[in-house]
Amino acid sequence: MKRLSKALLFFVALFVISGCSQVSSQEVSGEDQPQDFITEYKGLVDEALDAYNSGNSKDFYKNFSGQRLGLTDEVFRAIWIDGYKAQFGNLLSKELLPDKCDLNTICPLLTYRGKFDKNPDVIIKVTFVKDEGASSYKLFYIRFDADLEW
Repeated sequence: MKRLSKALLFFVALFVISGCSQVSSQEVSGEDQPQDFITEYKGLVDEALDAYNSGNSKDFYKNFSGQRLGLTDEVFRAIWIDGYKAQFGNLLSKELLPDKCDLNTICPLLTYRGKFDKNPDVIIKVTFVKDEGASSYKLFYIRFDADLEW
C-alpha cells in the first residue's frame, strides 16, 4: 500500500509539472499585486485545508482548476487520507512564508509552514492557475513536505 501511495504521488507530481506549462500565460501583475493576490486567494487554501481535515473530497476539490483530471474520491483517499493524513495528521495551524512565495509566474505559488498534530514543521505549497478564458485563479496543486530544505 505504501508503494502504491508513493507511485501515485509520483504520477501526480509529473502531472503538475507537465500541466503547469499548458495553462494561461498570464502572470500576477497589474491589478493582481502580490498582497492583493494573497488576500483574495488564501480563502481557497483555507477551504481546501479545512476539507482535508474533515476528509471531505467534494469540498476539497471544489476550488480546483478544471484542468485537473482524475480528482476522484479514490485519489483523494490515496493521496490525502492514506498518504498525507496518515503521515502528518490534521492541520492545526499555518503561517504564510512570504519570502518563499512566487507570484510572478504563470502558476503562482503560496508557501506556508504548517503545524500538524503528528508533525509540527511541514511545508505546504499551493499552486494556482487560470483556466483558459477565466478571470480568476483556481487551485492546481497542494503539496505537503516534511523534509524540505531551503
